[in-house]
Amino acid sequence: MQRKRRLVTLFTIFNKKHKIIFLDTSSPNIDTSKKVNIILSPSLYWVKKLSLPIEKSSEVQKLLESIFEDILPAGDYSYSVYKENNYFIAFAYDDTLILNTLKEKGIKIRNVAGIYFAQKELNFIDSATKINDTQSVFLKDDILILLPSEWVKDDEFFNINKISLSNHTIRLAQFGHNTNNNKSFYKIGTTLIILISIIIGEWIIINSKIS
Repeated sequence: MQRKRRLVTLFTIFNKKHKIIFLDTSSPNIDTSKKVNIILSPSLYWVKKLSLPIEKSSEVQKLLESIFEDILPAGDYSYSVYKENNYFIAFAYDDTLILNTLKEKGIKIRNVAGIYFAQKELNFIDSATKINDTQSVFLKDDILILLPSEWVKDDEFFNINKISLSNHTIRLAQFGHNTNNNKSFYKIGTTLIILISIIIGEWIIINSKIS
């Protein structure tokens, strides 16, 4: 446990040196050649608060595809979950959408040090808070909501670079993760292995006859 805490502490210290970017489809272009940490706007993921008779997040992870299937548009999604007190916070996100948004904003994936959910990193906010000129966030029933900054009276902005990032990051599937495609690849791979085995078998038999 102490070793794990030490690793988390080192991870947090390491990521503090990178600038933090709040990423949204309406964010301005950044075009940076330096490493940055990305906090995903609530518009770039779906989130659910779950109360389940399950102890481990790894067990909940297996259920997420069916849990989200009633709200997600058609497409390919990845899933993530963490435990918060006596409930779970679960996410579904479109890897391609996030990758395209990074590209549109001038951020190369190789310059991304870590990708985080706003839900996790900004869950301490207790009132509507401006993130930038156009976007604000607030918590409603423990879920972080995005709203226009013009709805918020306070003119002060929250400096997102002052927060200490958690260790809950995600990795994006850059080459797709369609389950049907994966099954097709497995079938093709199995077929090739069988064909190669037959060819090798025939070659051994022919060599034996020649001998």
